[in-house]
Amino acid sequence: MLKEIVAVAYDGAGNHLKTTRNGLTTYHIYDSSNNLLAEADSSGQITRCSIYAAGLEEMIEGNNAYTYHFDAIGSTMVMTDNSGAIVNQYACSPYGRDLGKTETRLQPLLYYMRAGYYDADNGRFISADPLSFEAGITYRIHCCKIDVGQLFL
Repeated sequence: MLKEIVAVAYDGAGNHLKTTRNGLTTYHIYDSSNNLLAEADSSGQITRCSIYAAGLEEMIEGNNAYTYHFDAIGSTMVMTDNSGAIVNQYACSPYGRDLGKTETRLQPLLYYMRAGYYDADNGRFISADPLSFEAGITYRIHCCKIDVGQLFL
């Protein structure tokens, strides 16, 4: 069942530059380390900024600042607003499958992982492999959860 059509554009380094969803275009602005710094609308107005320290710390949208809280392996567990109230809370399997969430601020269904889009429900990337055949079989086994024993049946 088709839920939504999203068009994306990338630069030569694979950075996600632009997203068009429901006719609205968002531009993505990166720093020299390829961290997403900001998003802008089609008129060039900044609509969202990201603040980094040891990693992604906060996202600012309008007059609202949202703070990310992570577990020991770096998965987002909670997002809080200016007052410290929880606006989003997540529980995920080791491969990122949604085990339960509470969201007042909706997030996308697919994860953008710089190398492409990851579909946690299927446990695999749905974008073309940026390393193509150079990555070899080991990369695919890891990302696609293929049991090595299945390769020799």
